[in-house]
Amino acid sequence: MNPILFKFYDQLRKFPNHYILYSNKQKYTIKDIENFSNNIANRIHKVVETYIPFYIKNDSFLLPVILGILKANKIPIPLNTALNLGESQKQISDLNYNIIITDDDNFIDNINLLIIDHFILGQEKLTFNISNYNDITYCIMTSGTTGTPKKILLTGDNLCGILNEYYNIIELSVESKVLMMTPATFDVSLSEILAPVFTGAKLICFGTIASDINKKIRHTLEYIKQYSVTNVFLAPAFANLVFSMGDKNNFKSLSTVSIAGEKFPLSLKKLLKNRLDTNKTKVFNLYGPAETTLFATYYRLSFKENDDIPIGRPFKNVLLLSEKGDNNDIELYIGGIGVSRGYTDKNITENYFKEIDGIIYYKTGDYVYINHNEDFVFKCRKDSQIKLNGVRIELDSIDDKLAEFSLVKEVKTIYHNEKIYSFIVLHNNNDKNQQKIKETIKNTFPKNYAIRVRFINKLPLTTNRKIDINRLKISCNSTLSVMEKSSDIKEIITNILNKSFEALTIRELDSLDLVRFFLEIERKFNIIIPDNSIVSLKNMDNLIDFIICQNDNLDAQNDFKNICYKVDLENLKTIFEIITKFKGISKDTLYIQKNYFEKDYHSVLFFDISLDEKILIRLGKLFDVLSKNFDITKLLIDKHHGNVYFRYVECLDPIIFYSTNILKEHDISKLMFTSNTSPLFFVNISETEGVARFYFSHAIIDKYKLYRLGEIIRSYLYEQKEIKVSSNYIKFIEFIKTQSKQNSHYLQECIPITKHTIPDLHSHGLLFEFEIDNKMNSLDLTILSIYFISKIYFKENKQVNTLTGSLIENIDEFDGFDSINTIGDMHSTIPYFINRCEHLTSFSEKIYHLVNLYAKGISIREMIFENYPNLSKNNSEYKKLWEKMNFSVNYIGEIKNLDSELTALTNDNYSSKYLIIMTKGKNVFIYTPRGIELSNEYHIDNHLIKVSKIQMDNTIKRGEK
Repeated sequence: MNPILFKFYDQLRKFPNHYILYSNKQKYTIKDIENFSNNIANRIHKVVETYIPFYIKNDSFLLPVILGILKANKIPIPLNTALNLGESQKQISDLNYNIIITDDDNFIDNINLLIIDHFILGQEKLTFNISNYNDITYCIMTSGTTGTPKKILLTGDNLCGILNEYYNIIELSVESKVLMMTPATFDVSLSEILAPVFTGAKLICFGTIASDINKKIRHTLEYIKQYSVTNVFLAPAFANLVFSMGDKNNFKSLSTVSIAGEKFPLSLKKLLKNRLDTNKTKVFNLYGPAETTLFATYYRLSFKENDDIPIGRPFKNVLLLSEKGDNNDIELYIGGIGVSRGYTDKNITENYFKEIDGIIYYKTGDYVYINHNEDFVFKCRKDSQIKLNGVRIELDSIDDKLAEFSLVKEVKTIYHNEKIYSFIVLHNNNDKNQQKIKETIKNTFPKNYAIRVRFINKLPLTTNRKIDINRLKISCNSTLSVMEKSSDIKEIITNILNKSFEALTIRELDSLDLVRFFLEIERKFNIIIPDNSIVSLKNMDNLIDFIICQNDNLDAQNDFKNICYKVDLENLKTIFEIITKFKGISKDTLYIQKNYFEKDYHSVLFFDISLDEKILIRLGKLFDVLSKNFDITKLLIDKHHGNVYFRYVECLDPIIFYSTNILKEHDISKLMFTSNTSPLFFVNISETEGVARFYFSHAIIDKYKLYRLGEIIRSYLYEQKEIKVSSNYIKFIEFIKTQSKQNSHYLQECIPITKHTIPDLHSHGLLFEFEIDNKMNSLDLTILSIYFISKIYFKENKQVNTLTGSLIENIDEFDGFDSINTIGDMHSTIPYFINRCEHLTSFSEKIYHLVNLYAKGISIREMIFENYPNLSKNNSEYKKLWEKMNFSVNYIGEIKNLDSELTALTNDNYSSKYLIIMTKGKNVFIYTPRGIELSNEYHIDNHLIKVSKIQMDNTIKRGEK
């Protein structure tokens, strides 16, 4: 049997005629509750679905309704009576149910209603036997607002474990009288509703006025006095209202006051001290998320507290664990008897509940600290979930509801300075539409939300197309300061009118005085008033707005832009920090990634997409495709213990970051490499600039594949070509490593031995230039360039017979691996050597042989750096040979402007080994930082190669030795 029902039947057996429920001058015995609940159970026990929602305004019906649902072996779930039934029903759109129990006679299409319009008396027995009970005893929603809130599943053991302890703490007994103060959607209401079941205490209900919070508050003092109430539970805001209305005589019957639901303010402590006999009445501050069943900690006030009121120490069989987070804040984890079964959505449950040492803990999202008395003290919540008047509200669900209104284009709701603000962009922003929205909000949301509406033309966006919270807080503050300014300005204007013109309003002034008045306003506020504005500024409100706007000068706007940019960077940093905590599977990288991070090569690559409304719509679908088809969007990179790994995070979707302006490349390169774990990809969108910038760490993609991915994305967005390709970079890495390991015998054959080093003057770089008659592929062009440079060096260094190096080649097709559409850094670094007497043909054949070897997945570099940094003795020797090679050759492609490319190359501080090849039409340019002395020109195989110096100031000295 359900343990709640066991408690009830125990009370029924002991005190069947004991009065336990009072309402509207009526009183009901335990036997009456038994009959009423049996009636309900008989009417619903054959219902197919397990969940039974109830929408009950008359709070005297709550106890029998809940007991009736439990007897039918169903799960009760309360609906929000502050909304109409239709709106409240939408909050459970994610649940399956057949019937709603209600005392509201409003009809709803396609839903069976069990309507209860009076307290059902008369003996009634169950028409069925109570079978094995459902372990889940109650379902409570996390939110008291609209939308689809999370649903928490509480067991009978959860409730019994917590309520037994709570009733012991407040010393509840059969003589106690508990006032039904909290709405059923607030989980703590169960501590009031079930008090008679556990202790035989009397439950004092408000009856038909229970759902009208204003009437309820007005009658609270009357009920406390009339019924000699001994125990009340109040949220701090309600407590302030209730105790402000009376004096000590009104509250002398109270033995305990329980406060929970929000932070306990010191001002309330002072109020309670004045209104209560604190020697007789005990005041408790209780704390606990609904996910851990009503309460987890308690603290009895001494009324000597000067700092934050503690939340105290844990209930019996409740475990507290403090987890240090960012900025040394301590997040409270709760385990033990009260930890619920989580949410109806198991995926969400996994995010909030954590197993530690075999015990399930709930991650509260609340920051706490421990005071000198070793009591826990609540500091703040770390997310946007708030509690207002004891009811937990999810701000996003307010947005969801407002977004349903056809007049609304965009909306974001925030909680600031203990107030809810909704910032709304209308499709057509005018006074008429604004008034419609205000009326709709008034009729849709509970009054106690007191939503403050701000109509604005454009929302400052940050991540995931959400409003930037920090900037909106600035906006809230500025709005408040404008209001304050308005009052001050109005006082100044009124003084000018009274003292200088003996007038009460601007419209009283004649034409001459009007001119003098505005001249005085200009002087007083240091502004200029255009002549064509004077007519409209005869209105006091218009003049005040004009003065405020004029004082928002350009410097202030620029300062605000700078603040916004810094806030954007901080927000992105926070997102990165959150992302880096995602759990994933560790995957090995290629050596190139290890090398980048070892050398702090903090480089990012990007391409831009121009935006319009159609492109913005397709962008959302694009991100889904990227997440499914390209595994590099799900990779993080980890550095630890001197090694570098990828972390594959299956649940990671592309990071989409909205900012007012596109964030700068150098800021992103710093941000992506500030910690040992880094995201490798994100999209920065600025609707102000009309640009979406796809940022990648150079560690995950090379320019060749970046261009390829950019073409795929542009075709999807602009030409509406579906993305059918799929890329798995991790499998490519595994393929290369496996092939290289299985063919390690090639290592000795392919690694060249470098016998001579080439001197470097360091004072300048060199630029080689020649022309080609026919278009060449990148590999042939690289081979030809290496051949010419080698021949020049052989000519100038008679003692050198062999030169060595490595060249970078983008191999598209691999034998045994479908790599055509693989996106990632796939370029191959191929070692080579060239002899003094070698001809171009034989050198070319040798390189192509190596390329064909690499096309089988064999990488000499991966062989050498296997298990890096823990290399074998042999591989350490091969590493020395690799690093000793004369040249590192890379063809970077076609360029537009040689001078700008050279400036970029010299600023990048390439090592002296590099030969950077680039083309512009038929002209081939080779840049090297190595400044040896060479002739102005060379003739090799019927080609003229010109040589120029590149000075340290990036200027080109052509034809100069």
